[in-house]
Amino acid sequence: MRTALAATAAALVVAALPATAQPPAEIDLRFERVSPWTAPDRPLEIAVTLSNRSALPLENPSIGVSVYGRVLSRSELRAALDGRPRSSLIATVTEDLAAPLQAGATQRVAVTRDLGQLATSFRPPRARGGVYPIEIRLQDDRRILSRWFTAVPFFSRPPPQQLNVAWIWSVHRPPAFDADGKPDPAALEASLRRSGLARAAAALARTSVRATVAVTGSLLDSASAGAAGSPLASDLLAGLRALAESPSVELAALPYGRADLTALAGAGLDGDVARQMSESADTAARVLGRRPDLSLLAPPGFRLDPRAATLAAPLGVRRVILDPALLPPIEDQALEGALFGPSRPVRVSAAPGVAFDALLVDPEIRERLRGPGDPVLVAQGVLAETASSFFELPLLASARVIVVASDVLPGSRTAIALLRSLTAAPWIRMRTVGEAFSSLQSEEAPLPLAPAGALPELPYLAAARAARRAVDVARAVVVGPAAGIDALDRLILDSESADWSIAPAGGVAIAETARRKARDFLGTIRAPDRQVTLTSRRGALPVTVVNGTGLEIRLRVRLSSVKATFPAGESRLLETGARIATLEFPAVARATGSFPVTVLLQTVGGETIATGRVVVRSTAVGAVALAATGGGALFLLGAWVRRVLRRRRARPATTNPLPGPRTPG
Repeated sequence: MRTALAATAAALVVAALPATAQPPAEIDLRFERVSPWTAPDRPLEIAVTLSNRSALPLENPSIGVSVYGRVLSRSELRAALDGRPRSSLIATVTEDLAAPLQAGATQRVAVTRDLGQLATSFRPPRARGGVYPIEIRLQDDRRILSRWFTAVPFFSRPPPQQLNVAWIWSVHRPPAFDADGKPDPAALEASLRRSGLARAAAALARTSVRATVAVTGSLLDSASAGAAGSPLASDLLAGLRALAESPSVELAALPYGRADLTALAGAGLDGDVARQMSESADTAARVLGRRPDLSLLAPPGFRLDPRAATLAAPLGVRRVILDPALLPPIEDQALEGALFGPSRPVRVSAAPGVAFDALLVDPEIRERLRGPGDPVLVAQGVLAETASSFFELPLLASARVIVVASDVLPGSRTAIALLRSLTAAPWIRMRTVGEAFSSLQSEEAPLPLAPAGALPELPYLAAARAARRAVDVARAVVVGPAAGIDALDRLILDSESADWSIAPAGGVAIAETARRKARDFLGTIRAPDRQVTLTSRRGALPVTVVNGTGLEIRLRVRLSSVKATFPAGESRLLETGARIATLEFPAVARATGSFPVTVLLQTVGGETIATGRVVVRSTAVGAVALAATGGGALFLLGAWVRRVLRRRRARPATTNPLPGPRTPG
């Protein structure tokens, strides 16, 4: 048995900002808290937990904090978050541990300072609101052991307006199956433990934060199937159902297996673009009790091309979350899009008659969420990005929207830290994506959606294409619902996931499992070989069909032979749920002796799924043969009669003489 790979496609365990140095391997430093924002009456607080896993104590440890001057642009902020602050140093503070950190010991350290006491930059009348880079160091009395960079917004006065922020939760875990193509609860449990999805969903459900959630049908099916054997799967379902019931949460459409719709269309799997979306929506309605809004699409990777958009349009897609790289530069928006980044919905033209509205993902925030580092610092970096956007145009903040999104939801620590930060930020107004579309109308000319161009052949999509052909044939012969065929269909959708772009063998294995099962299913339908004797020229030719599927099937039974004709037609439609069914075809033999008749079992559309053979032995004598035989006999009889008569006429006439006296000897 080939083992269908448990999905190991890169689970995005996000963390934060790159550091210029990493802590010694034996010293663990974990950030517990960084103040989301500061003000004259809100001090800066940084809390960390240190763990010494070495065999020696850490002598004279301390936490150092340096504050740099406020950034003047988002590019300057990004440089600072990446460890290259360009502004000057304005304050430094050090918090010493009370004693050496002993081997095996753990200690929490908090640094709390009023920024106004550290620098005049934070005291009236010089205080200016902005985003200030922060450097955090772990050090002893001889050297810096490691350092991290983040940034903290400072408000000298309450913000005059609020910036709209739409956060999209793309909830997905790669599928995990056993060798028979069934969900693997143990693998799912391990995957959910690494990601912490259940904790993140529960945390969002406990708030009233307005957010847009998009869940893959694959995850919902896996969690439902594994709930009995995976406590975390059960917890995840409970959290997602609570989100589905929340009036502050909007459910957007996400393909069933997190398939790249552009890649699907490019691979010739056009029908699966609609299948991915409709199957995911049906699964969410069944499992969560709420159907996602198919008019609102959050495509994987926020990627879509004109062909995929055209294929998705019949489902009612009218609003899409997009990567801004798919559109030409926005240079003439009223809010100076080229300078401040995409901050309003845009109208997009995909093809003649196919257009939609789009919100553009903030690319810097997206990159920040997928980078490495500490989860708390990731959340703080994202928050600093939103604050930097706010300070660019504070008086027009309410007319702008920043889309916070990542390819999949970050790990639970990042998601929960960001959730707390966003809800506490006074310059932010959380919106669902639908609300952002409604309140911030696009007033610009439509922008053309870039074509995908030439796409490489992806092995897992090629395998999915072959499996799709086999499963479609199996579905074509079944009358009515078939849970087994539906399960194979979902396996194919899973095999098409973008997860497999970095591990193609996993997707290929899942697709081949679906294909093998479909062929095994079709193999239970057959036409056994048999022999039939016809004693007259015309007769009935019986054909037996064995149905081992256990389901009602519909087939076209077709006969073919060069030595027989079928007056009532060479094909018949058979619909049966019985294990054995027999059809009789009126036949006319063209010859005596034995000859084969080929039996084809086909779908109604003409796809052959099985063949058989009926060997016909014809002992019939036809009218021509009888006439020929009778004529020959009459001819021979006539010839014999003529011969006899001719002989008699040819013999000379003779008279028998009377007996006379004998002559004496």
